[in-house]
Amino acid sequence: MDQGSANEKKRHHFIPITYLKKFTDDAGKVFAYRKDDPQTVLHLRPDAIAFEKYYYSQPLPDGGRDNNTFENLFGTIESTWNPLVARLCSGAAATSDFSSCEFENLFTFLSLMRVRVPAARDMVEVMLAEEVKATTLLFDKKGKLPPKPKGLEDILDHLSVAIDPQMSLRAMGELARGFGLVLSQLGFEVVNNKTDVSFLTSDNPVVCFDPSVPEARVLPYQVRPPHGSIELLFPIDGETLLRGHTGLRRAGPSSLGHVALTDRREAKRINRFAARFGYRFVFARDRTHEALIVKHASTSPVIDMLNGCVFGPRPIKPKWDA
Repeated sequence: MDQGSANEKKRHHFIPITYLKKFTDDAGKVFAYRKDDPQTVLHLRPDAIAFEKYYYSQPLPDGGRDNNTFENLFGTIESTWNPLVARLCSGAAATSDFSSCEFENLFTFLSLMRVRVPAARDMVEVMLAEEVKATTLLFDKKGKLPPKPKGLEDILDHLSVAIDPQMSLRAMGELARGFGLVLSQLGFEVVNNKTDVSFLTSDNPVVCFDPSVPEARVLPYQVRPPHGSIELLFPIDGETLLRGHTGLRRAGPSSLGHVALTDRREAKRINRFAARFGYRFVFARDRTHEALIVKHASTSPVIDMLNGCVFGPRPIKPKWDA
């Protein structure tokens, strides 16, 4: 299917509309804060945010473009979300017999929300770009590159490398397998928020870290399954959160407990992580969290070639011209 087809899908949402709908206000809109400009709040319907045109498109051998295959696959996975939410939010009795099929759907949705987002895809493309730069410098050091033009002897110090976005699409499967190892180490519980502090979410809603590290020193996604502690936070709506933790694993991999959250400090801790893990956007049901969002707007989870995943400024990627 190429871009001229009447049935093509142009707007490729990296955060599903059906997910964001759970964070809308009475007007059916969500408050969206751009990390580049957090003081300017957007108040939009879920279908008007968190998308890029042709973000999951693939080239075809005949020179056309397949705009629908990934979107159709994602749509099938997303169709399980509303039934899952209904079960997760219905109390302990409703999830006491949570089936293996439901767990599979839940973990598949979580994995997709981890690997499809710009935070994950950009990390892949940045790493590949750095590998290209390192290889180029190595070839230059060995004298395998042509002589540099006169007056441009430092040209390699200013090397800019654009990576074909297809490379990060192809990496999603491997990223999902790695994330599956993390999920296999966790037990899960549904956190029912009874405080007046509503939960935030973001365009990078799967929060995962080592909880044994002091909060100020936490590094995003730097966990070591099957060693060490792991905590996973995934907002379901403003009043509900899915928490995974290695400490809950003792209850059994197929158990799903329910806990009531009455401590505002814990609700605020959860929101601090949501704001920090946001990549381009943080989403909220109301405007009570603006100071927190602004505080953490300058950094996002990014890749550092020496230190792994860290909190830092988002990279500016050179545009790929196919």
